[in-house]
Amino acid sequence: MEFRFAPRIGALLASLKRGVGAVLNICRVTRIPVGDIGFNPTQSSLGMSAWSGHMLSRLDYVGIRRRRRENYQLLEKLFRRNGLPVFLTLGAGVCPLFFPILVRDKHRAARALWSRGIMATELWNEGDPALASLEGAGTKFLRRHVLELPIHQDITDPQIRYMAEQVSRFNLLLEPAVDGASGRVTAPSPSGGAVSGACVGSI
Repeated sequence: MEFRFAPRIGALLASLKRGVGAVLNICRVTRIPVGDIGFNPTQSSLGMSAWSGHMLSRLDYVGIRRRRRENYQLLEKLFRRNGLPVFLTLGAGVCPLFFPILVRDKHRAARALWSRGIMATELWNEGDPALASLEGAGTKFLRRHVLELPIHQDITDPQIRYMAEQVSRFNLLLEPAVDGASGRVTAPSPSGGAVSGACVGSI
């Protein structure tokens, strides 16, 4: 299969996934979707399915961690090569869940990437409603602007390169500031004043 068909195939699979979800809704099957989620106390007692438990004993965890780290580091390298800001550098021994990026409009950026067959994921959009008033400006900023790119073990090098190309083409990213003393990436507050820095962006 030529890789240039990836956006069309990805969009088709995403549409199929939504169709299956609609059928499950009609059948009133209770499930918790991944993406565009927050913390719901009423769902805190839910457990994984028996099938998931069955699969856990058959996974190559060493290989999974190695491949996820390779994918993350390749995407980071491509971002830097293309002049794109990197929000977080992978720490030693960490097995990454996603590759986080800072975007100006989280939902709009996700939709743009979905249209190109990239299943960017919106996570942690909301916290515990009872504690919302206690969240700081930095937390609120990250909820609105951090979008996750897939780097799981089944993703290939050409797909990682394609993701970097599409993120660059859409010009989606905010540019995080870097603290001169510590070298740490910092993020702005929603009001424009710095939580621990400032950033500029395009969309």
